[in-house]
Amino acid sequence: MLMQNTPQSPDIFISYRSSHFKWVEVLARNLLAQGYSVFLDQWSLVRGQDLANQLHQAARTAHNAILIGTPDAVDSGWVKDEYALFRERSRHEPGFCLLPVIFGEMPELPFLKSILAVDFRDSSESGYRRAFHELHAALNGQPPGAGRFTGALEIPADLHRVRVETVTQTEDITSQIFKALARNKPLLVLAQAGRDTGLLCEQILACAEETYGAAAVFQLSMPAVEQADEAEYYAYVSRRCGLPECHNSLDFNRALEEAIQQRGQFFLLVTRFENAHPEYRYRMAKVLRSLTEQYRRQLRLVMVGGEQLAELRYARGDMSLLNHAQEIRLPEMGLADLQHTLASEFDDLPLDAEALQHLLALTGQHPRLIQHCLEEGIPDPQECEDTLEVSPYIVQLFSVFLSDSSKCEYICELLEKEQLGRYSPWLIDPVVRGLYWSNLLTVREVEPRKRQLVWRCELIRRTGRVALGCGGMA
Repeated sequence: MLMQNTPQSPDIFISYRSSHFKWVEVLARNLLAQGYSVFLDQWSLVRGQDLANQLHQAARTAHNAILIGTPDAVDSGWVKDEYALFRERSRHEPGFCLLPVIFGEMPELPFLKSILAVDFRDSSESGYRRAFHELHAALNGQPPGAGRFTGALEIPADLHRVRVETVTQTEDITSQIFKALARNKPLLVLAQAGRDTGLLCEQILACAEETYGAAAVFQLSMPAVEQADEAEYYAYVSRRCGLPECHNSLDFNRALEEAIQQRGQFFLLVTRFENAHPEYRYRMAKVLRSLTEQYRRQLRLVMVGGEQLAELRYARGDMSLLNHAQEIRLPEMGLADLQHTLASEFDDLPLDAEALQHLLALTGQHPRLIQHCLEEGIPDPQECEDTLEVSPYIVQLFSVFLSDSSKCEYICELLEKEQLGRYSPWLIDPVVRGLYWSNLLTVREVEPRKRQLVWRCELIRRTGRVALGCGGMA
């Protein structure tokens, strides 16, 4: 592997979701070959030193930033934090350049309307060369013209999207969802961070079309925005729902109401609920609350999200906007799910049931950690543990807490505990609640009918101590 000693102020900082590392690493090697110094976490972080400080320093001082924009990147707390920093630098540092790069499926990133992205979605060699030429030109502050890069380039493999969530599991959950909808109440599907709900949503939409007819089925993927003009925001979401263009929540409410009345049956799936600005999340919940009460028998509503959706269900008790909704929480991944994933995605890995059980125990059934081990092609769970131990990936799971020293100190105390208290649907302690929804904690039945919050696995506990600098805190 081509490596480098990254300078204190690198030419390029690459921000990405860890699940895309293989593609990103090829891009980084190509940039290195052109003489750029590149900060890529898995290459550049010095083990044994404060990882968060290293990342923050590099992100603050890099001359350029490349943001790898993919649909699941908008769900990453780490990527969101870096994006917010880069947008702030773009506003106040004229020499700083933020370059969005997209490959695969187009992400829900509204800022792409105002910033031209470098599009690597054509995975052929000629397509990759054309996109790399555009990137190279942009880093030099130049338009690309009509050419393509003609020098030596490593072309990345055409990576397919690996899905740890299985068809068997999602079919079972889909069946539960439609049984629940027959009770004429909206339904919330709640998932901790790191869960891939894409396959589930595909199954839900397919079942809805079969049940209600394609003309009655709509999906709204909430856009990821920090701030947005109200008219622009509602114009966007109304188009996504297949409705006439709206410019405020009242227009949107009326348009939905007319669509329900015209069709008789109306199925709406709302996804990526965590992405929305808090104000628009609240307004959307008010609209949907009103319509589901008024059209209980006509409107079938399923909303998919995490902590922000649960907050609207529980945080204010009987006054909560979505307290009338039912809920389903995604179950843990088990041996049968992992065996299905292995057979469909990694049939060349020699992993028997005993090894898979070891992998589940090692990772605490965390889908992203399991995916990392499988994608690296590591058949030995011990070797997988060694790889994860030194990877910045688990550090990223703690990223949302790193900016608050008091939270870090508190979490260090929690990391010393085997159990963190009784589980409830809405945890009162905001730090513990954040750890749960970040998927660092899970629920175990330690005694009959006694469900306790525990750390998902020992690997997360050990790495968390390093990430938060627990040993070095005064």
